Amino acid sequence: MFKRLLTFVLIAACVVSTSSLYGVSVLLDGVAEGDTRYDSKKLFNGKDDNLCWAFSVSNAIKYWQNSKSAQGVEIPSGTPLGIPTADYSSDITQTFVDNWENYGGEECNGFDWWFSGNISMPDDSGGITSESSGLKQDATGGSYWIGTPYAEGTISVEFVFDETENDYLALSEVIDNAIENGWALTCGIYSDQGGHAITLWGYEMDEVTREVTGLWICDSDNEFVGNYMVELDWNGDEFVWELGNSLSEDDYTGWYLGDISILMAGSTVPEPSVYAAFFGIIALAFAIVKNNLKGV
Repeated sequence: MFKRLLTFVLIAACVVSTSSLYGVSVLLDGVAEGDTRYDSKKLFNGKDDNLCWAFSVSNAIKYWQNSKSAQGVEIPSGTPLGIPTADYSSDITQTFVDNWENYGGEECNGFDWWFSGNISMPDDSGGITSESSGLKQDATGGSYWIGTPYAEGTISVEFVFDETENDYLALSEVIDNAIENGWALTCGIYSDQGGHAITLWGYEMDEVTREVTGLWICDSDNEFVGNYMVELDWNGDEFVWELGNSLSEDDYTGWYLGDISILMAGSTVPEPSVYAAFFGIIALAFAIVKNNLKGV
């Protein structure tokens, strides 16, 4: 009897151990692990070095437009669709490089400009670059969705983590809501080096503890093509989500998650559960000037 019990305990222990080694990935609809379709890369040619925010935005826009097209929504004539150009893997990226100055900036400005031609967030001058990115004098793009319901109302919002206990639950809540509503995501990460923007596709959750253990991202600054997971750990002393090693060759240790920008054109801002309180913080993002622009 004892041997049978011991065998059962050993088997159970092995099952738990195996489960804890493999997390469950929660990804935006239609996106697979290692997806290479939405990962435009910088050339570092003096024209795009600080446009990480624009590259992340272009990936998110391509995903959003592809999703809408699959649902039968007609893309306005003349709108770049994310097809390759001579320089980049996406003509959406090319459009941002052609129209925006090579400085750090805010993703929500890129989203709003693409859809309505507006730039909604304040000028965050004084960060890691000497200026905040704005439109070039000869800019001709933007306003691609003007005259449609998708260019009206709230096009994008930024959720800013406020470094409190609430941030622990906020992460999965924001991404889950995006998945449920078909929204696209980018996020800002920060370190002593300044700010950086990456495209966000979902998260990994430990099967046993149900805790978030990683983020699925792609990064315009590296050579790894496709999305990959970077480790994520909650620092309960500092109340921040800290990044770590990744499935690419990049080590994000020393970086933390600071904000998530949400492309939600044509949708109504939801207020279920914790989101009601969260969007109070989001509203502040439009009035608070941050010290670190995303332009690494």
